[in-house]
Amino acid sequence: MKTVDLFQLTRITDHSIFAQYEQQLSHRKELLAPKAEEISTLQAFVNLIISATGNISDSMRLLEFFFYSFTIPKISKEFDLLRIGSNYIIDIELKSQSTQEKILKQLTQNKYYLNSLCKPIQLYAFDKDSNQLYTLTESNALKVITISDLYTALRDQIGLYQNDIEDLFKPSDFLISPINTPERFLRNEYFLSSQQEEISKDIFREIQKNDTFYFGITGGPGTGKTLLVYDLAVKLSVLGKCCIIHCGIVPDGLDYLNTALSNIDIVGAKEIKNGFSFASYRFLLLDESHRFYSNQYDFLIEHTKGRNITTIFSYDQNQILSQNEQRAEIAKKIESISECKIYRLTNKIRTNKELASFIERLRDLHSHNVVNDYSSVTLVYANNHSEALLLLEGFTKKGYTFINYTSSSYYPTTFDCYNSFCQGRNTHTVIGQEFEKVVMLIDCSFAYDQDGKLRAIEHPNPNYLYRQLLFQGVSRVREKLAIIVIDNPDVFAKVLSILR
Repeated sequence: MKTVDLFQLTRITDHSIFAQYEQQLSHRKELLAPKAEEISTLQAFVNLIISATGNISDSMRLLEFFFYSFTIPKISKEFDLLRIGSNYIIDIELKSQSTQEKILKQLTQNKYYLNSLCKPIQLYAFDKDSNQLYTLTESNALKVITISDLYTALRDQIGLYQNDIEDLFKPSDFLISPINTPERFLRNEYFLSSQQEEISKDIFREIQKNDTFYFGITGGPGTGKTLLVYDLAVKLSVLGKCCIIHCGIVPDGLDYLNTALSNIDIVGAKEIKNGFSFASYRFLLLDESHRFYSNQYDFLIEHTKGRNITTIFSYDQNQILSQNEQRAEIAKKIESISECKIYRLTNKIRTNKELASFIERLRDLHSHNVVNDYSSVTLVYANNHSEALLLLEGFTKKGYTFINYTSSSYYPTTFDCYNSFCQGRNTHTVIGQEFEKVVMLIDCSFAYDQDGKLRAIEHPNPNYLYRQLLFQGVSRVREKLAIIVIDNPDVFAKVLSILR
């Protein structure tokens, strides 16, 4: 995406062709869908700059080299106007029907994201309704300024950047996982999405009314369930003691958090059994609760119902990994609690649209979730085990995390011979985690049926579901995904058709 000249951009008065014209100027890949109010606010801002001096030619020079409506890839963080100089960065947010509180919050968030560029930052906001300009001070306060202040800042900016802005931002710098990057979580180096914030605020309101004691947070992989659960726990720990129940193998990151967080205990689901006491806790938060056993769920409900204990379940019925989880139907039981309030996260914040589309189409070849570019996906073919080992070694050297299928305790699987590359990571040990690059294997255990759905043979442990294990693994990815297909030309051809 390239810079645009705002004077040129706002000469268009026909809003119906504004997006096409903007795309022609900026060379962005996807067409914008701006609202009429957003276009008119931009036009009002440009007119304000032009009015700052009697010399329109001088004003026009200040309107060059802006990145308009830029979104950091994969994390949906948008900036209205960015101008990047060698001496400092200028960010200008265009507002209408807003409040100073909302403007302050947005500029503070923008400062966090722009700090990754390691340059001085000047942050501004223009409110069309009041025709007012604001800036964010060094102490993160909102200050009213004049047009001449902004004019001077634009005039004195030098060495303006004009290349692809995507090259400057690495999405992984902003994707914080409590499990994989606990230090950054403890330093509050993250922001919730607007949807996560809305759910968090509503849960707090319900808790303060003291008439709702069960909440459910559901959503697909990458929608931010785990981050929301841990953020809620930190906030709720001010009101009372919290217990986070991790329904999976407890990784090192959670041991670190357990030591560092005050008034919060983190326990593995295996500890929830007869003899475990909930009496000291005001809040229970279950992450990946669709993996709970039926007897554990019944035990928890029995010892929380009618008591002053608020329970928050995070779950995704589509991420079950075993026959036992399928039969337990924990998600259905949660949603059948009459007084349970359910929230649904729908916006993916970990996986970009490209990877989300590929994973969905890998599951179902006829899915309509299609994008034009799958450059973050690498598909390779191995004729045999020896070739697969060589390819796997190559990907791990490039920084890919290999996630193997969970083995059977009693019978061998065709994937056991690759365990030396996975460093103990399998589809059960990575529950709730995420990685920049992921590589997985598909062999003759998988095939597509006549309806284009990916199927799999029975796992040597009949409780496990190969198909679900595959999608548990690939959904851990953030940036790049590699699939090695071993001696399965039919599946390879069909997956290749997705990428083509």
